[in-house]
Amino acid sequence: MIKETDLKLADERTVHCYDSGDAGGLTVFWHHGSPNTGTPPEPLFPAAAERGIRWLSYDRPGYMSSTARPGRDKASAAADTAAVADALGVGEFAVLGHSGGGSHALACGALLPGRVKAVAEGSGLAPFGADGLDWFDGMTATGAAGIRAAAEGREALEGYLASHEFDMEQFTPADQAALLGDWAWLARIAGVAIEGGLDGFIDDELGDVRPWGFEPGQVTVPVLVFHGGQDRMVPSAHGAWLAARCPDAELWLRRTTGTSPSSAPAASRPWTGWWPMPESRYDAVADFYATAFNAVDDPAGAALLDLAGSPAGLRILDLACGHGRITRELARRGADVTGADISAALIGKALEAERADPLGVRYVQADVSSAEWHASLETPAFDVVTCHFGLSDIDDLDGALVGAGAVLRPGGRFVFAFLHPCFPGAPGVSASWPPSARYYDEGRWTSEAELSALRRRVGAQHRMLSSYLNAFRRHGLWLDELREPVPVSQWADSRPGADRVPVYVAGRCLKVRLPAGEPVSSPRCAAGAAG
Repeated sequence: MIKETDLKLADERTVHCYDSGDAGGLTVFWHHGSPNTGTPPEPLFPAAAERGIRWLSYDRPGYMSSTARPGRDKASAAADTAAVADALGVGEFAVLGHSGGGSHALACGALLPGRVKAVAEGSGLAPFGADGLDWFDGMTATGAAGIRAAAEGREALEGYLASHEFDMEQFTPADQAALLGDWAWLARIAGVAIEGGLDGFIDDELGDVRPWGFEPGQVTVPVLVFHGGQDRMVPSAHGAWLAARCPDAELWLRRTTGTSPSSAPAASRPWTGWWPMPESRYDAVADFYATAFNAVDDPAGAALLDLAGSPAGLRILDLACGHGRITRELARRGADVTGADISAALIGKALEAERADPLGVRYVQADVSSAEWHASLETPAFDVVTCHFGLSDIDDLDGALVGAGAVLRPGGRFVFAFLHPCFPGAPGVSASWPPSARYYDEGRWTSEAELSALRRRVGAQHRMLSSYLNAFRRHGLWLDELREPVPVSQWADSRPGADRVPVYVAGRCLKVRLPAGEPVSSPRCAAGAAG
């Protein structure tokens, strides 16, 4: 049962607030979208009740009976939130903001650090004109037109709203299905908000094109940014931009949804379709891995970078990018790079590095072997896909190669490097397969070798060399060059006898362009790859 109250603030304004009552657990302050009322999100009530969550909220100034405050910025939400919490006797709380409420939730995280425990922000805009973001890219024409009208001022925006009806095409089919189903509540309260007048909505829209009054980098509490990969109202690049600039942020994208809150994670709904889904083996060793494996001039890495060719001006996807060591080197050399990895911990370290030294790299946490994970990538076709040591970590090789082939342009390059699958090991050094097994016995195993610190922790997938090469061909990736780089002397000197046989293998495949109906195994593939 939600209790509603009109609260008089110190400056004589009134805000209409909502309180579900103390439920014995966490208090979550809901920041509503635009145009909405502050009614807490009914579709989340069952999951919240299971966890003892108490909902607080209020109608932002200008909505319903809350006194308008023309010229308000995003930062002003922090003081109003604190005032409501004070009046209701709540000290600490988390904040959850969707769409137009996302930036208001972030304001609380930035300006109420002693009270806000965490922030969840979904489908919200980045600051207007944000550096490094093509702000309007991916928006519908009508959505962009409304924001451009707001940038001209209140009169222009009021004129635009008076002469244009809402364009339902801004919602994806998944959005529209959600609004007819579990999230019909959202459409209902949007209608209530509009019937109450447009003042609050207009002030929200004008606030979108003004300075926020704080910087995302001030939000030092944990932040979860969730966004629909197909969002047409607020493209997912806005969410990625925000996640990259909040110091302790995690980005979750759902590939098939748009701007409706159905893209939000909820314990009452299966997480199928979310990136990430499986837990990564590397999450538990991220600190060790990022410290121990940070060079880009190791023989395998050097071979991979050489096989990739001059990257300047190319669009490159780095699969299983980890904490971004190869990703960032490609960006330093002039490439437009996206990195993808299943490990939340390693993506977090990559984002930390990007914040400290911006190179324009985009990161996505994803299971790159899952079906169509790449559907919402900002770059639909890449010139090069790289994978440094990831293929022997990925369980579903075919799944990963399907994605690699799907995002490469015809003639594009797939470049890889990993531990040589024929490597028999040496005293104290990991082999490519268990000492008790044979080269022909494929599968995941964990090393016990003294000097193989990483493989003792996360294991590896052993596959025969022929298994790799045949898998490449199955997915239209035709081998162009293969190398077996010699290990550096420092490594070999500490592992007597380990450099007698190849330790690493690196290669380059070309995506073939085949005539209709031509099998991938056709001898003409080589000619198709060059085309």
